[in-house]
Amino acid sequence: MPKAEKNYGVSLLKAIMCFEVVCCHFLDSSAIPLWQYPFSMLKTSAVPIFMMLSFLLCRGSVTGGDTGALKSRCRRLLWPQIGWALVYYLVCSLLKLLEGGGVVGLDALLWQLVTGSSEQLNSAMWFQTDLIILTVVISLLFVWRRDWLSHGILLGLGAVCLWLQYNGMNFALFEPMRPEVKFSIGRIVEVWPFAAVGICLFSPEFLKKIKEHWLLGCSGGLLICVLSLIVKKPCTLYDSFGYAGLHILLGAVGMVVLFYSLPLEKLGSRVLKTIDALSRFTLGTYCMHMLIAKILYPVFTRLGLPTMGLGHCVLLFVLTYLVSWGLSRTGNKRLIGLVR
Repeated sequence: MPKAEKNYGVSLLKAIMCFEVVCCHFLDSSAIPLWQYPFSMLKTSAVPIFMMLSFLLCRGSVTGGDTGALKSRCRRLLWPQIGWALVYYLVCSLLKLLEGGGVVGLDALLWQLVTGSSEQLNSAMWFQTDLIILTVVISLLFVWRRDWLSHGILLGLGAVCLWLQYNGMNFALFEPMRPEVKFSIGRIVEVWPFAAVGICLFSPEFLKKIKEHWLLGCSGGLLICVLSLIVKKPCTLYDSFGYAGLHILLGAVGMVVLFYSLPLEKLGSRVLKTIDALSRFTLGTYCMHMLIAKILYPVFTRLGLPTMGLGHCVLLFVLTYLVSWGLSRTGNKRLIGLVR
């Protein structure tokens, strides 16, 4: 997105959801005070919103039918997948050696590289794997056809994915498989609708209208969020991999519409710079928070410090931000590509 068209509502939403990604792994919803409930409630929105925004913000390169743009985007997505897999393997092997064990097996590295999910390394990178797969498949669809038919197929497959979620076929197929597969490939059916909506609903024309009529856009987004809460109970799927259900899709759409419409540009340069700074290293936080947690865990357990809870989430967010900032200051493109 060109700098002149930067949407600070989207930047703010990315920063909030980035923190929610950390909360997904380190905030136990069963043992929190009432004031922390909003953080817990938003946890399941992080992945859907990031998937939706990934295709909304890169809509042109995905739907343009340009194989060169596809190759460039794939290179950009593959580098964090490969680079962080190697970093996790080295660091986790070192931690294991310090505990008196041997190095982590190469099979864990292979699973991390291929599926983005290894319990011994980093189970959270499955999102990157699914993002790469969806980017390739959807881009090739638009290489084939760049008209209403390609959009229709994309939405139609999204509807099929929702059907597979609700009839239990997707869960029944992947649940017996090993975690590296079911929590990565098994989630493609659950996240496809978010990508489809990111492309088909959030067209440039629609985004322009809700931005121009921001009060209507904010009201509409808020109403969709309320609707998602109303239908949550009847729409909830208990046999899923965490991101299935129409209510989750509605909640993500409502949040994106609401934040995209916000007229934050009126708040002044100081606020906008703060929002921009907070959202700058969302990739670094996503990729690195599990690694920082693994490094801190033996130290915190010896000191009797908590390794779960909102305070720990804040600490991980701050530390990953600082490390990301440090890597970005090196000027090395490879290192910057790991965090931005």
